[in-house]
Amino acid sequence: MRLKITDPKRTVIWRNPIVRIVTDEDISGYADIESNKWYIKPHVMFHKILGWKVRDEVRVYNGGVRPPMKSFIPEDYSENVLQVKNTPEGFTIIKQPIGFQGNKLSEIPGLFYGEEGFIPLV
Repeated sequence: MRLKITDPKRTVIWRNPIVRIVTDEDISGYADIESNKWYIKPHVMFHKILGWKVRDEVRVYNGGVRPPMKSFIPEDYSENVLQVKNTPEGFTIIKQPIGFQGNKLSEIPGLFYGEEGFIPLV
């Protein structure tokens, strides 16, 4: 007996993605979406697993491969994003992590974060 998925649904409960699948025989099931498992054939497009294609293209972003930062001033973040945008891949969405670890916040001239009257211990 071959079943066809007719009604896939998805939701997120707290931080857990959940999928509900209904078949043409009105059999349904729920599962959490965790990760690729050993028993799933690698490199199979998800639309083949579902049984149909949803779209022809998916817009992706670059969030991990980038040139090193010169410093941590706003202009250098901007320059870094432009360098990623001008790569041969032509990304149009770029995830830019902006965070301050350690003492880097104090390296930015004129930047202050804290309560009025606070004197940094640097």
